[in-house]
Amino acid sequence: MKIYREPSNAKLNAEVARARARGEKTKPFYACEMRYDKRADAFSLKLFSGATMTVPRRLIPGFECLTIAELRKSRLAPGGTAIIVNDDVDYSVPGVLRLISGIAEQRRAAGSVTSAKKAAAVRANGKKGGRPPKRRQVA
Repeated sequence: MKIYREPSNAKLNAEVARARARGEKTKPFYACEMRYDKRADAFSLKLFSGATMTVPRRLIPGFECLTIAELRKSRLAPGGTAIIVNDDVDYSVPGVLRLISGIAEQRRAAGSVTSAKKAAAVRANGKKGGRPPKRRQVA
């Protein structure tokens, strides 16, 4: 059994600095302001990067069945990482960006590209018996 040792202040400070640096890289994709516009039936988001966008409610999965009262009570999670409507429904702001930009679909489609080279490699591996079984490691 490993004995826990309290990390030094220097190690903690270094870890905090690395975490802050990671946060600064992703901050432009989080929202600093959000409101629901009943007339447009859409969310207006202002990102930390300065970009603003309007996202129709129907484009966000799970939001189509929410009432206007629930949508008006929606708020941003701390740090602007997600739109929170209630205890059961929320959606990440970067997820909304990927959804409306089509990036997720593009990545999915790119991963399913087939070519003559891929087909030949699959056939060659199949002749060798296919993928080897996973081995259990004994600890």
